[in-house]
Parts: sequence; C-alpha cells; structure tokens
Amino acid sequence: MRSMLFLILSSMILSGCMTNTRPYNQSITTYEQYSRDKSVYDVVLNWSKANFYSLPANAQKMQIDCVNWALTNVQPGESCRWDYKNSSGIVKLVNVSAGGCQTLYNSVMYKGKTRNWQENACYNHESGTWRIY
Repeated sequence: MRSMLFLILSSMILSGCMTNTRPYNQSITTYEQYSRDKSVYDVVLNWSKANFYSLPANAQKMQIDCVNWALTNVQPGESCRWDYKNSSGIVKLVNVSAGGCQTLYNSVMYKGKTRNWQENACYNHESGTWRIY
C-alpha cells in the first residue's frame, strides 16, 4: 500500500513539475546537456540542472523585453543587449523576409554557460501580436 501511494504521489509531483504553463521564454536556461530520460532519476536530474541554470526572473524579463524591442525597433544587423548581475544576453535581428517575418539570433550567458538559439517571428495583424516559432 505504501509503495502504491509513493508511486502515485511521485508521478503527480513529477508531472506537475514538467507542466509548462508559462508564456514564451519565461523559463530560459543555459543548460543543454540533458541525459536521456531512462529513469525517474534521469528526469529529476535533468529538471534539477535546468532549474539551477535558469535565469533569474529579472534577467528573463530583460531577455523577453529585448526580444520584443528588437522585433519593433531594430534593422537587420542591429542588436539589443542586456546585463543583470551575473547574466547577460544579446538579441540580434539577422533577417526580415519579404512577408515581414523576422529571424532573431539569441545568446544568453549565465553561471559560466552560454546558450545560443535562433527564432523566427511573424506579426499577426489581426491579433496585433508576434508569433514566435
């Protein structure tokens, strides 16, 4: 009975931890070397490392603000930079397609690790929002 209760509680806790209901990029982490999820231990280890290397809330907000600012205020080749305590980031607009979609290069550094990634964003005129994919 105890084992069954433990398994049920463990699965509920882990599924709750893995649910991502946050908006775009509000859980930015510089950790990228995840191990394959072969066991509960691997899942917990990956989650712990991702959380340890997650940007502080203020730095995440600065990254999101920088992306939003770059989408509306910079020309191709220009960038937005931010610094917060021991973290920093750069968002560079690298291309604007004929349809108006934009390609951004992102670079974030935190706790001695750097994460680089590319995003594409298209403006939805009906909703007045950017769709980032």
